[in-house]
Amino acid sequence: MPQRDVLSDLVSKATAVAVRNVMNPLLWLNATVVPAGFTVVVLLQETLILAIPIMMTTLAVPIFTLKHYGYFAKHAPQRLQSEEFIIQQQRLMIQQKGSEIEIDITTLELGSNPEIPALPDWSDNQKASSQLPIPHEVDADKGRRDV
Repeated sequence: MPQRDVLSDLVSKATAVAVRNVMNPLLWLNATVVPAGFTVVVLLQETLILAIPIMMTTLAVPIFTLKHYGYFAKHAPQRLQSEEFIIQQQRLMIQQKGSEIEIDITTLELGSNPEIPALPDWSDNQKASSQLPIPHEVDADKGRRDV
């Protein structure tokens, strides 16, 4: 019974983590693959031909994560910050500029995709070929010639 309580406490604490940034998928991968990999290696320690590749794969996941963390820390450190922090920072910047409007951060939309315009109907080949722009013409004697 106490083991079940510990497991449910761990699951509830893991789901309560709400820091959303670019590293979350890799951190969840580490949280699942590394313990499972080490467990399998311990169970298969008698057969080294299986245990060694699993151990190498298990160790590769944190190394891969650290490599990507270093990349984002160097090239895009703002992506390592949580979405809530970025929104709060933008709110403070707007207020610092002297805006009298109070911004409620709970109503702001997080990371929406822009609208993508619909493509034209190209079902009629004759109509489609007449609408295509011709970027250049080819002269047989001189090769390509820009229009």
